[in-house]
Parts: sequence; structure tokens; C-alpha cells
Amino acid sequence: MRFHYSRMLTAAALSAVMLCNTVVCAWATTTDAATAQDAAVIKTALASGLEANGQKPELPRLLPSETKVKSVGRVLENDIPLFFDPTEESNVYILLPLDAIVSVMEDLGDWFRVSYNDCTGFIPPEYIELLKYDEAFETYGVVDAEEMSLLEESDGSSEVLATLKDGDRVEVTGLENGYFAVKSGDKTGYVTGDDLDLTMEKEAPAPKVTVKAANKATTAAKDATTEDSAGEGSTDTVVSSGSGSDIVSFAMQYLGTPYAYGGTGSGGFDCSGFTMHVFSNFGVSLAHGATPQLNNGYAVSQSELQPGDLVFFFGTYNTSSAASHVGIYIGGGQFIHASTSRGVIISSLSESYYASRYLSARRVF
Repeated sequence: MRFHYSRMLTAAALSAVMLCNTVVCAWATTTDAATAQDAAVIKTALASGLEANGQKPELPRLLPSETKVKSVGRVLENDIPLFFDPTEESNVYILLPLDAIVSVMEDLGDWFRVSYNDCTGFIPPEYIELLKYDEAFETYGVVDAEEMSLLEESDGSSEVLATLKDGDRVEVTGLENGYFAVKSGDKTGYVTGDDLDLTMEKEAPAPKVTVKAANKATTAAKDATTEDSAGEGSTDTVVSSGSGSDIVSFAMQYLGTPYAYGGTGSGGFDCSGFTMHVFSNFGVSLAHGATPQLNNGYAVSQSELQPGDLVFFFGTYNTSSAASHVGIYIGGGQFIHASTSRGVIISSLSESYYASRYLSARRVF
């Protein structure tokens, strides 16, 4: 009897291995999905720790679910790059903060495809700790759909408790079958992982518009002492806001916005239209054009760059203007800008293309 049980246990383990090897390809893409029965068998194998010939079966890191979100993970280090493509040669969307909870959607072996703060990209697995499937966590989520149903259970056919709107923020406490367990006001329930952007921010970043007397005095003094030598058209405008980090936080929400020649609104930007739009929310009026924006604030060296500084480039296209491109420095040698080919993205000042075309920087806060 004992021998028979051992054979049954070994057979069950081998079946789990075979099933894992069959199903792992199914949930490594967003187009295929394993059945609920498959998922139940894999979960049982994971929970039981079955062994065959003294070795545990090699089980997949991600389980199938009803949505594109297969798991969640915690970022293990600060300022981890989230890449556009699964290669370190790719551009960077954002830098992930320490302890951020990210949605994990695909396992490519050397890379996880993840989503955080409305940015979907790739990160090496060693920088993420996958949470257990029943492990509770605390973070926030932003609805990224015109409407989203708050469900009673983690099932798309479950009773609808309420309807959430685009931009609504909820508390997120868990993940079950691809549905996030959330709290919205006095209601708790589940929402689909397909349209919820995880974030560490409880509230949307808001620009500070408190005018600092010191900035006003500095501006007035500069106007008085440099009127004769600064040159016609110089404006030494200083932003009347909180800090450069506020500017960066506000700018980050537009990552992924498409490029539009002459664009100055959230529907599409060109490079100077993007900086113009961001700083207008902090009480500063910038001209529409990279070269005219050279007249704002005061010059800073590249070694003295701080988040929120404007960075300028030349020769990015055929023009006789002094500056042909402008972006906003975000720290860590990176800047956010509206690229003609990829819209609003984050790039590095050390990239050969931008390093060879770097012109100057201006501080307007």
C-alpha cells in the first residue's frame, strides 16, 4: 500500500511538471490563457511541494489568470530602470522606486514585463521579489478606463457593487486571479488588473504655486543689475513653485503621450510645447520654441544639474537656431522630453546622441 501511494505521488508530481511545461508557454503571452482547471492543478502543486525522486518539479514563476496581470512584485532597489524593450540598450521609461509594487504580466526568462504608474516596460527579475499568491500588500491604484466595475468577487461575472471613473484612486491590498482587491471610499471589492495602474502615490501630484519672496527679490535684483548687459529679450524668469521634484512629478504623468508638431496639450506635444505646458502649471510662461526658452532663468553647468532644470541640445535637426531640442532634467543623468519618434520618454544625457549635442541648461525655479 505504501509503495502504491509512493507511485501515485510520483505520478502526480510528474503530471504537474508536464502540465507546467505545457502551460508555461500559454501564459507567457497575453493572447493565450490556461484553463481554470490548469491553474488549480498548478496551484495545488505549488502548495503541496510534491517531489519526484527527491527533486521538486520545476514550476513556473507566474500563474495564469483571467487578466493580463499574472502576479505582483516588490522592487528591491531604488532607481531601477524600466526599459522600453527587453535590453539594457533600450530607452528608459522611468526609474522605479524602492518598495514599489508593480504588476507583473509576462515572464521572458531574463526579463519580466511589468507595469507601474501607467508605464509598461521590462525589468530584470533579480530586481523584483514576486509576492506569494495569497500575500497581502498595501499600495494604490489609478483607474485607467472610462469606467471600471467594482466587483463583489474576483470574477468578471460577479455582482457589480459600484462603477469607478477614469482617474479614480483606490487602495490596493491584494491580487486574486488577476483581479486586485481594492477599497474605494466605504466599499471593498475587486477590479480587473487590465485597467488599474499601480502607484505609490495616494493622491495625484499637484503643482505648488506658493510664490517665494526670495525668488521674487532675486529676479528683481537681476533685472536691475543686468538690464544693460543681459541683452535684448532676456527674461530671467524664475518659477514660483515648490521644488524641482514637483515639476518632475507633474511631467512624469505625460510619459507615453505622442509627439505632435506644434502640440502644447496632453493630446500631443513637441519638445518645447511639452516644457511650456509643464511649467505653465507652476506659474511660469515659457515661449513656444527651444531657442526662446534659453532666455528664461539662469545658466547652470551640467555638473550642477538639479531635477526640474531645462536642458538644451543643438543639431537634432537642420536649423540655424541656437537650440533645436529641450527637455526637463529628472536626476540620475536623465531627462524627460518629447521625442519626435517616440513621444514623451526618458533618455540619458550620457547617450552618445544627446551627449554629442548637449548645449546648456537653465534653472527657472
